[in-house]
Amino acid sequence: MYRSKVEKYIHERIEALGDKVLKEGEEIEPGKIVLLKDYVYDEKLKKKVSEIEACLGVKIVDAWTRVYVKTAEEMEEELAQGRAVECYNITYFSQLGWRRTILPLPKKYEASEDCVTEKSMLVYEIEQLRKNQESRISWEVYEAAQKMTPPSSELTEAEKKMLLLFFMADSTFKKGVGLGDMTEDEWAERNVFHFDYYFRCFVRDFMMGYVKGMVSFTKIYDVVREWDAAAFDNTYKLAEAKIEGEIKRRVEKLRAMGYDENGKKLDN
Repeated sequence: MYRSKVEKYIHERIEALGDKVLKEGEEIEPGKIVLLKDYVYDEKLKKKVSEIEACLGVKIVDAWTRVYVKTAEEMEEELAQGRAVECYNITYFSQLGWRRTILPLPKKYEASEDCVTEKSMLVYEIEQLRKNQESRISWEVYEAAQKMTPPSSELTEAEKKMLLLFFMADSTFKKGVGLGDMTEDEWAERNVFHFDYYFRCFVRDFMMGYVKGMVSFTKIYDVVREWDAAAFDNTYKLAEAKIEGEIKRRVEKLRAMGYDENGKKLDN
């Protein structure tokens, strides 16, 4: 219900802004109000953003800078002088939201260091794709796992190791087992055959409390793969190929502009 209210609020706010809101085919220029979205990888959120565009006849563009070199008061002055535009970001931490900001006008020519060009935006997008590659693949695998039916057999060694590592998320449990010189992975490997004992320790002392932290989703890969190796491998490869394709398209565009993927000028 909360998300529905947020979506309704966004619709009402956009409608209230009137004809000043940027529409498809229009240029970003002084006086325009621009609707922004951060990088969105959640398919449901992508669909919501597209629905808002289609329903209200507006254009929602990618946020072209996150670097604020001036104070809020200085940016308000830039806006008043026509050197910046008023913007509203409708995505926030992979959810719909509503945040006002002021951004400098994007330049079509090689701009000063505090202005973001198409080149620097492409470099930034590539950096973000590489940075978030593992988490995006994890999300794809997570969604695939939701459609799998776990076996009813006894826990495997991989599952027991994963759970032992999960127990380690509790600092009291971690302190109680005494790792010594071992890493958490080494400890789990060595004690997997004593899983029942440590599981009961965890239930006795910690499960009813608040477990602080969470094992990285990548630790669950081996477990999920045992449910359906073919489905897992296919999902992982498709997710990896999809991201690599996005990176490749941006690299090719940069090279056509005369730059490498780090934004450095090519010799020829």
